[in-house]
Amino acid sequence: MPVRSLAPAGSGPVGLFPAVHCFREFPIKKDRSNENANRLDKKGFGDIVSFATIRKPTIMKIPFNLLVLKVFNAQKNRIRPLILEIGLSPGQPKILHFLALHDNCRQKELADACDIDPATISKLLNNMEENRLIVRNDVDGDKRAAGIGITARGRRIYRELAERFEAVNAISLQNFSAEEQRQFEIYLCRMYENLTGNRMKF
Repeated sequence: MPVRSLAPAGSGPVGLFPAVHCFREFPIKKDRSNENANRLDKKGFGDIVSFATIRKPTIMKIPFNLLVLKVFNAQKNRIRPLILEIGLSPGQPKILHFLALHDNCRQKELADACDIDPATISKLLNNMEENRLIVRNDVDGDKRAAGIGITARGRRIYRELAERFEAVNAISLQNFSAEEQRQFEIYLCRMYENLTGNRMKF
């Protein structure tokens, strides 16, 4: 019997709980006398006048970490082509996003906010500087102490990319109410804090 992949009413966003609730549809026999209209027909359909359905919840035992991973991969598959098409590499869009909000910040602050290790962010910033996306004002030749700012070109590319990301976000959250979206953001921030011990900085 087919399984309909629907979340139960009032359950909130799909993927927030250790198991996924789905529904199976079962036929109901509607008696001609209308006395047993809601009795489940377990023997067959030969005497059925009309049909109704009930939704019986079942549990698909998908581990929560796998749910999160599958959603992450689905989003990545949508976003990565947009990043490559615009000429950026993975990791650079979130750097541009942070700099668009917090211009002229220090490299350590940027690395912490973007969850990038120091060695990796140095390589990313070197590449972004060569491509005129950022500028660095060194302090006594120490790039790690430099103030990092976004260039006009970097800001233009960021705006173009943000529009594309917003389209993916709209697809991801379609059929979510405004309240469900708000709660979803709260849950994600809470998960991040549980796992890292830090608050989301963006």
